[in-house]
Amino acid sequence: MKDLIFNNNEHQGVTVIIPAYNEGPRIKNVIEPIIGSEYIQKIIVVDDCSSDDTYQRVNEINSEKLKIIRKEKNAGKTLAMKTGLDNTETDYILFLDADLTNIILTDIEKLIEPVINKKVDVTMSIRKNSLKIYKMLKCDFVSGERCLNKNIIKKIFVKPKIGFGIEVLMNDYFIKNEVSFVCIPVNFSNTMKSQKQGMFKGFINEFKMIIQIFKAVPFYKVIFQMFKMSKISKRYRKKFNL
Repeated sequence: MKDLIFNNNEHQGVTVIIPAYNEGPRIKNVIEPIIGSEYIQKIIVVDDCSSDDTYQRVNEINSEKLKIIRKEKNAGKTLAMKTGLDNTETDYILFLDADLTNIILTDIEKLIEPVINKKVDVTMSIRKNSLKIYKMLKCDFVSGERCLNKNIIKKIFVKPKIGFGIEVLMNDYFIKNEVSFVCIPVNFSNTMKSQKQGMFKGFINEFKMIIQIFKAVPFYKVIFQMFKMSKISKRYRKKFNL
């Protein structure tokens, strides 16, 4: 984006962290559209001990920006994210899920720009296939696509073994500490587990994901987050015309 400003500090760039488990058919579709961004210094894929060809597919991509870390044991999304974070040198990070489709660079830069330019502390995506209620509230509060300063996320990883509960744990921290954030509509979508794993297995794993969310943050707090974050996001979208 034209109004994205960097100084000469090399740490001012962005590292993209992509936790991946059995995403061989999709992982290139996430990496290849963003490699050319001048704002992204590094792309770290953390292969969470996939049983498919995720590792091989990533290694087929020839880019100095790209680094892949393969874990020897499956440890879940949160620990995969932490592994990426521990290998990050830039001030800013962008988390992306590994099953996204229809990514275009302008959408990625829409998430980066408000954070780099210090309009807000955090941006989150509202995916094209987000639930209708999230679109109505203009806030997908469980989105996995988040751009923020590394120092913020380091303060949140206090419960590393919570799997898919990391997003609501982040939200809890944002609200308690008055971290500014905004949810931004994008054109990409995530791939549902039923599409990747079949109807039955996909349903079981979706249910497990919900359980992990409520283990991280109680149900009533999750509902509170949904409406509170919608209100905060709308305020910053209006303030900065995002």
